[in-house]
Amino acid sequence: MKNSHIRLVPKESVSRAQVLRMAERACWEHYRTKDAPGGPPFEIIWVNSEQDAVVHWIEDALSQVDYFLVDGPGKSSLVKLIRSELDIHDKDSMVELAYEARGTPRAMRMLRLLGVFCSEGFDPDIFSIFDQALRDPEPIVRREALMSAANAGWGEFLPLMDEIRESDPDKAVREDAGAISDALRRRLEAGRHS
Repeated sequence: MKNSHIRLVPKESVSRAQVLRMAERACWEHYRTKDAPGGPPFEIIWVNSEQDAVVHWIEDALSQVDYFLVDGPGKSSLVKLIRSELDIHDKDSMVELAYEARGTPRAMRMLRLLGVFCSEGFDPDIFSIFDQALRDPEPIVRREALMSAANAGWGEFLPLMDEIRESDPDKAVREDAGAISDALRRRLEAGRHS
């Protein structure tokens, strides 16, 4: 499934103040701020000066990943601008991060980043990283990989999720695989009909 939006994940921590200054310099028009304690992630939305693209700054406490989501016909110029201002992950840096992520906490952080990063179409190298994580000896890493793979939204995950649903030694992982694969199927089906 190819999304119309692009998610940009900074390599280093970026403060909300830095993002606000960048938006001001770029003359983005503030559209809305969403901040519901205990609710969805904190989000600021701007419209670019040409009124043909939107930029979302999302601070997602659940995934523990802060990122940009850019959408609209004029998104390519906004992506270029953000990349010129901040050091943003690309495929190569994500693959490198995956190979450096040794140990459960680092692997889980990498999977959350990877799940947010995957807004483009299917990528076999990135899929391979998820495939490895879904076979990790630690159930908690497999569960994180399932949730992060759902963010990518690739139909190619379904056979693997079905296999995990049937044969993973951990009951919670099997249950997660079932629920996530069912939700992904519904999402993919809804995308075909929209």
